[in-house]
Amino acid sequence: MTEPHDDYVPDPKFLEALPDMSGNDLNGLGETEPRAPSPFFWHPHSKQPFGDLQDAVLDHHRQSEPIRATYSPKAPRGPRPVEQAPLAIEKMPRPGLPKSSNSPSITRPIWSGSCRWIRPTCTKAMK
Repeated sequence: MTEPHDDYVPDPKFLEALPDMSGNDLNGLGETEPRAPSPFFWHPHSKQPFGDLQDAVLDHHRQSEPIRATYSPKAPRGPRPVEQAPLAIEKMPRPGLPKSSNSPSITRPIWSGSCRWIRPTCTKAMK
């Protein structure tokens, strides 16, 4: 019985970009001592031997119109920028600290744990 991809032949540009090393060698097949994994794909060329293959794959996908449309900076995806932050950041003195160490504080409601909100109060710095 044949499998659906039995007739697959890789593009020669990918075969030419393969290094002389196999993935099994890189991954440590047959090694008996534990070690950190070796970098593979999506790392700089200086850290892994599959850099030429990585470039060939990226170049191949960059030529695809659907890929360019999906990953272009103008593509309709990802989070949208907000126009204004929901919390105001105000500079207010913090009691007990010298003036030079006062830093911005965020005023926001605090959950009290007893099914009600407690609104923090702003106090003046101690004199």
